[in-house]
Amino acid sequence: MILIRASRFRRCVRAATGVPLLAAALALAGSSPALARPIGECAPLRSFQADLGSGEDDLRGNSEVIISLVTRSRGGVDLAHITGGVPSYEHRLITLDYGSPTIPVDSCDVAGVTVRMISHNGVFETTDNWDLDRFTLKGFDGPSFWGFPLGRTGLSISDQSFPLLHRFTGHDPFWQFLD
Repeated sequence: MILIRASRFRRCVRAATGVPLLAAALALAGSSPALARPIGECAPLRSFQADLGSGEDDLRGNSEVIISLVTRSRGGVDLAHITGGVPSYEHRLITLDYGSPTIPVDSCDVAGVTVRMISHNGVFETTDNWDLDRFTLKGFDGPSFWGFPLGRTGLSISDQSFPLLHRFTGHDPFWQFLD
């Protein structure tokens, strides 16, 4: 009888001290951005639509933009090398495929996106600078259903109350948006 009471006492002590420790551990784990999970169900994404918007300084037609999807399992995967420019205060929609249609990326595996600008200078041209004013990336798991939106919007550099998303220069050609 005494042994049963002692074992019950130990179980009660373990339960009383274990529950707060478990709750604290779960709270810390839940606040960690590395453990963040998307809301809703995961979807197999096969294609993407990018919306690039220029601010005051346009993207020249001979410059190139590389959009890469950052995944938790594979790291960065290039979606497209885009040429053709984006005029000032305009935007451009681009449809991008992920790998092959038979190998999709899971929306829960997407951690963010990187954008890189490469300036291909023409004769008598200096390195291109570009104001990225708006960026949106939508992932599609079928012909019309999108499974993963990712986007940020800024305003022109002339409006000092809202900064641009990024000003690309020869010294700063990268921008990233990570979950």
